[in-house]
Amino acid sequence: MDKIYCHYHYAQPATWRCLPCERHYGDCCVPLNADAPEEWPRCALCNERLTFLGAANTAQPFWERIPAFFAYALQSGPLAMSAMLALASLFLPPALLLWLVLFSVATKYFYSVIEACSLGVGEAPSLASAFSGEGFSLFFKQLAVFLLAFAALWLAADFDSEAVYWAVTIGLLLVLPASIIRLALDKTLGAALSPGEVGQVIRAMGWRYLILCAFLFILWQSPAWVTQMLASGLPKVVLMPVAMFLFGYFSVAMCAMMGYAVYQYQGALGYAADDGENPATSTKFF
Repeated sequence: MDKIYCHYHYAQPATWRCLPCERHYGDCCVPLNADAPEEWPRCALCNERLTFLGAANTAQPFWERIPAFFAYALQSGPLAMSAMLALASLFLPPALLLWLVLFSVATKYFYSVIEACSLGVGEAPSLASAFSGEGFSLFFKQLAVFLLAFAALWLAADFDSEAVYWAVTIGLLLVLPASIIRLALDKTLGAALSPGEVGQVIRAMGWRYLILCAFLFILWQSPAWVTQMLASGLPKVVLMPVAMFLFGYFSVAMCAMMGYAVYQYQGALGYAADDGENPATSTKFF
């Protein structure tokens, strides 16, 4: 989505919109009242309340913030999550129920990262937040999405055609990030599987969605590449915790990137990051 600029100052990104007048304004034209920060700005032409656009036109492109996503995963919360996964690979008994609980906690945390970054919050969620509140069912909803994806691949293999198989594989790789984003935002399996809802995410980003998919694919493969490079020099008892730690670290970096992409394209997705709050008192963004 192309950026929208102030109607009167063409170099200033738009942060407000007047629906009746169909005009956009930047902060240069809509200064907040320091004496009454709770007072919502109104259009100077028609006196109607303005619609806040959040950071839709001011956010830095996600592809220019790649180092920030790696730094985000180095905060105490993500590092604690990665360390927990590494320790679990050493000490957690090989019981299916215990591992399901572990991955449901990890999935809840990863999705909370997407949600926080989609709101522009630069501080990563704490590890304690993964053990409280709702969201533990997200693991099973995500598992259902993956199982359906594997089923599609299995059916594609039945056609005995490499062209069909690779077309389905590439299609799934392109659709899955948007499905994950939809699940993080809406928390419903229906939204994650809905062609319309998933397509909205892809349409909002346009061709830049391909850039997001490319970076996510590299991050997704990174733990395996690093583990493979270390395999000849580390014993298995050490290699497994390292692999799990890397899985946690790169997963957080991927989620931070997806969340920030939503933050960047919030205008096309139809919401403002601090919707319902006065911008004068909103959370500090990235």
